[in-house]
Amino acid sequence: MNKPTPFGKKTFAEYEKEVKEYKAFNLKAERVELGLAQDLEKSIKKSESFVKNSKKVREKIEKAFKAYNDMWEKTRIESKAIESQIPINNSRIKEATTAAKELGVNINDIKGVGLLEESNKDLEREINLLKYPSIR
Repeated sequence: MNKPTPFGKKTFAEYEKEVKEYKAFNLKAERVELGLAQDLEKSIKKSESFVKNSKKVREKIEKAFKAYNDMWEKTRIESKAIESQIPINNSRIKEATTAAKELGVNINDIKGVGLLEESNKDLEREINLLKYPSIR
């Protein structure tokens, strides 16, 4: 069996040894490639998970920001409405004061004047709360 083969000067034993070494080397290479492929797959799955979670967080932030912008616009509209009502109330108070002087009546005896003055104070406070809300 140690006779040279027709393919060259090597014996069948030497060829068998080389084949075994070649197979062992290739098996190790395949294991390394398989291990590397598994590591790559794990990294891909983890990265995809990060992207998926990031997208969910981003969508929630965008939704909250839209809700904030919508409420801020409503606040702006409400503030303008209140700001336009205060001069109207002041005008009515002034008319009542003038009428009370002409009639010789004490302004404090007119029931609506005091309530309207209190209402104006409440409106002023509401404007400040709308413009500068305290976040709790």
